[in-house]
Amino acid sequence: MAEPRRPRLAETLRGAIDAGLQTVQTRLELLTVELQEEKLRLSAVALNIVLCGLLLGFGFWQLYATRRDQRRADEEAKRRAAGPDGPPQP
Repeated sequence: MAEPRRPRLAETLRGAIDAGLQTVQTRLELLTVELQEEKLRLSAVALNIVLCGLLLGFGFWQLYATRRDQRRADEEAKRRAAGPDGPPQP
């Protein structure tokens, strides 16, 4: 009877190396996917920051314009109250 053939040391090492390289390749692919996802997350954060800045800028501009218009209206009301000859003199 023939004994079952035992793998040689070189074949065993080659199999172990192949398995190790396959594991490394898989890990690198996972790292690549994670980096792409992180890049997308950072892009979304950057977009949200820009939108927030635009909304805040618009709000401050609106506040400034409202106060400016109110100040002009107050000055116009004072001029009308003073009459056509200007403010009364003491």
